[in-house]
Amino acid sequence: MAVTESWWDKRAERWAERVTYLQVSAWRQLAEHPDILLHRCRLDEGLGWWCPADRVILLDDRLDPVPARCVLAHELAHAVLDHAACHDFGDSRWLAQRIEAAADDWAGLR
Repeated sequence: MAVTESWWDKRAERWAERVTYLQVSAWRQLAEHPDILLHRCRLDEGLGWWCPADRVILLDDRLDPVPARCVLAHELAHAVLDHAACHDFGDSRWLAQRIEAAADDWAGLR
C-alpha cells in the first residue's frame, strides 16, 4: 500500500511547526529588541516586572530556566505591546486585568 501524498504532507507540516516552535524562544525574542534591557535581581514582589520608563525587564534571579523563560515572555509581551506599568492605572483593575490577559496571550505564542 502506497503512502498518500496528503498523509506525508501533513506529517511534514507538523514537523515544520514543531521545529519553528522550538526555534522561537523568549530569549531570542529579547535579542531582537536591543532597546530592551534585562536585569536579573531578587524581587520582593512578583516574578518579573516591565518598567516602561526605563525600558527594562526585571526578572527574579531565583527562577529556574523554564519559569524564567515564561516570565520573560510575559514581560516582553508588555514591552512589545507597548503597555504602561499597571500601577499607573490606579483603581482601574479591569484595565490592568485586560493588559495582563493580552500579555499572557502574546507570551503563550512564544
